[in-house]
Amino acid sequence: MSFEWWWITAASNAIMVVIYAVIATIMIRGIQTGHQWRTNPIAVATAAVFVTCTVAHGQHLLHLLPPLAQAEPAQFAAAQAMFNDPALVVWDGFTASVAVWYFLMRSRLVIVYEGAALCEDIAERQRQAALLHEKVVEGLARAERALENGEREAGLRSIEATLEESKTIITTLVGRAGTRAGLGPGDLRRDQPSH
Repeated sequence: MSFEWWWITAASNAIMVVIYAVIATIMIRGIQTGHQWRTNPIAVATAAVFVTCTVAHGQHLLHLLPPLAQAEPAQFAAAQAMFNDPALVVWDGFTASVAVWYFLMRSRLVIVYEGAALCEDIAERQRQAALLHEKVVEGLARAERALENGEREAGLRSIEATLEESKTIITTLVGRAGTRAGLGPGDLRRDQPSH
């Protein structure tokens, strides 16, 4: 039996079916474990994309494999001819390579279904920016006014209060202690000193 190009297309689709099914399963388990079906729509939609890709590429395989497809010989020959198309061979081969690459990074999927805060919309970011401005910038402005007016003690109290407020805000935004994203001592230390 001589080599035929449609074998590459079939193998590529088989790779995609397996990888997309595994990724969909990982994501669905994470969403289910975190009870995020309603609270993390981006993760649910991403999992749905992988489920639909699994089914779609599985259907492609069924057109090619006569024992599974139970197709007429003429239908099988037509599917083989279509999957011999050089553009499809190259594109499906490339797509399977991307699927393998994505699969190798699967440990990072946790950020999608456990890091729902990363997918928050712009309104949430604006709320966080307003909170930072209200608590930190205004606190420092109060301290500056007090120091300029010679009220050293009031200025220092305002700086201390602002420092505590900023620590609370950063901990809330990045993650509470004891969580996966929690901060530990020195976690926010710079790699290089500021100038």
